Amino acid sequence: MMLLQERATQTDQHRSRYRAFDSFTVKDGFQFISSMILPLMLGIFTVVITFHQQKAAQEQRLEDRNESRIQREQELYIAVTQNEAQSEALMARYQDDVLVAYVKEISDLLKENNGSLTNNSIIAIIARAKTLNAVRQLDQSRNTQIIRFLYEARQLTVTQELSALDFSTAEHHDIDFRDLAINKTKLPKISLNGVFLKNATFIGIEMENVNFSSAEFDNTSFSSTYLFNVIFSYTRFINVNFSSAEFRSVNFSSAELNNGSFHLARLNPYSGSTI
Repeated sequence: MMLLQERATQTDQHRSRYRAFDSFTVKDGFQFISSMILPLMLGIFTVVITFHQQKAAQEQRLEDRNESRIQREQELYIAVTQNEAQSEALMARYQDDVLVAYVKEISDLLKENNGSLTNNSIIAIIARAKTLNAVRQLDQSRNTQIIRFLYEARQLTVTQELSALDFSTAEHHDIDFRDLAINKTKLPKISLNGVFLKNATFIGIEMENVNFSSAEFDNTSFSSTYLFNVIFSYTRFINVNFSSAEFRSVNFSSAELNNGSFHLARLNPYSGSTI
């Protein structure tokens, strides 16, 4: 009987222990979980904030680098532009000086030689050398001024007494000869034999007693010009437009024509023009 009571008592003790253990485990488990939620959330929040801050910092660094790059490019562009402007200004000043010096030197030669650069062979050689040297250094607008100066000084005109200044081998680009013509329409008695003209314009000009022998014309327009007693012998034409031009006593003997247009051009059969 005592044995049974002892066993019952032990069983009740075990059950109480299990209940106490179960009660402790659930209660403490909830407390443990509750105590871990806040640190876990704080940890996650900290990680998220840190990641966001790192991403924002990286984006800021990239933006700063991009702004620095753009600023450097702008500064470089400004510097290059300023250098180009300075270079252009220096070149313009240099070319102005060359032009002024040339006009003065040729004017002195004209004064010293009775208004002619060709009545003395030595003076003619000096004038030719000075002219070619200046032409090679100057741009289109200033070369136009040189031709106008020589033409108005009658140094590019052939007369019974004097020959024109030897202008051969001179190269000119983009010259509009209407700027040289009288009233932009008449250009008589000019001699430019042996010159090289590219992208030149003679549109609508009346030219009489003109010598272009042994010259070379590249991409040049004589459209609607009136040509009377003009010499083109031994001249080379490349992409030249003679459309609507009128020819009277024009000499094309031994000339070479590559890709030229004579659309609506008029050749006077009694004028003595030769092709």
